[in-house]
Amino acid sequence: MKKWITVVGSVVFLVTLLITQGASAQNYQAIICNNCDKTEAKAFALLGEFNVKHSCSEKRPSKTDHAQACIVKTNPILVANASTKKIWGFHVFYAGLGTALDDIRLSAQPFTVNNKTQKVMKEIIKTYAQLDEVIQSVNHKLTTPSSVLETVQSAPSRNCSDNSSIAPAIEAAFSPRIIGKLLDLAQDTYQHKYPDQGTLFSNSHFTGSNFSVSTDNINIEGTREVINKDRLIVADFSDAKTSKTINRIAYNVYLQNHVLGISVNENASRIDGIAISALSAGALTNTHPCMLEHLNKYWEASIQSSTSGGNFGDGGLTDYGRGFNFIPQPSNGGGGSETCTWRFYNPQGEPTFTMQGACP
Repeated sequence: MKKWITVVGSVVFLVTLLITQGASAQNYQAIICNNCDKTEAKAFALLGEFNVKHSCSEKRPSKTDHAQACIVKTNPILVANASTKKIWGFHVFYAGLGTALDDIRLSAQPFTVNNKTQKVMKEIIKTYAQLDEVIQSVNHKLTTPSSVLETVQSAPSRNCSDNSSIAPAIEAAFSPRIIGKLLDLAQDTYQHKYPDQGTLFSNSHFTGSNFSVSTDNINIEGTREVINKDRLIVADFSDAKTSKTINRIAYNVYLQNHVLGISVNENASRIDGIAISALSAGALTNTHPCMLEHLNKYWEASIQSSTSGGNFGDGGLTDYGRGFNFIPQPSNGGGGSETCTWRFYNPQGEPTFTMQGACP
């Protein structure tokens, strides 16, 4: 039954809130801080990022105030120190409901976290420490001589010089074989370091910054504090000696029920200095032919040309068809050379990237 509260004072409101929370005390929202104390933990609980809901219906206004009847609902909030494993609990609520709107404020009342819930929260902290260790270990292996990300191309391309880092970056981002090899490395590292994973979580999902777990009628979901620490696996192909252009592919790491997975982070990844996420934002002009050639090994492209001086994608079109493994031809440097519009389609057949560059 929902409890309607006519607020007489914050004490009456809080007592009613705690009674209301009793039935759902096994559902928690949480945040993991790096190294906070109790005061800082309370500040985290009051950030307003948690699901604190309230709805009010005004009663007949009196001459002195605007009394309101309100429903308030929030899950208890846990704040855990990743360094000390200290855990605090807070009931977060709006104080001052039923008074003038200017007096309404977000408040937090501490509560004692039971041992069972503390055990689950500490296991969450432990799992993140393991994930961070695996990421650090994999990144170290990628910076030392390794065959994991070696190119699978049988011969160098005439559009990519021997020291070009565009081709291997494209492979690392789009080749299922290369991504599979990197996933195997990450999974093997995880299983080697932590072979005996417990069964405390009946269901769990961890990403770099978010998590949710369920076990024995305890459900916790939340985030961990952002820190200046790389939580991504990174394969860097940039060669500072030959070019300042960034070619670096980053991967998200996640853990689903103790099974580790990876996915390309398109915002953090760069090919020829361009974020992968930006490639789909609009037409890219003057595209490096190495990018066109090697991307077309993994994604199908349709290609049309227009004579020099024409508008991008307009007029005088020559259709080169649609398919894989087109080879851009280097410009002869003379006048009237053609440029082409390359439209790339992802494995689901959806048009994704549009680029302008050398024709086949």
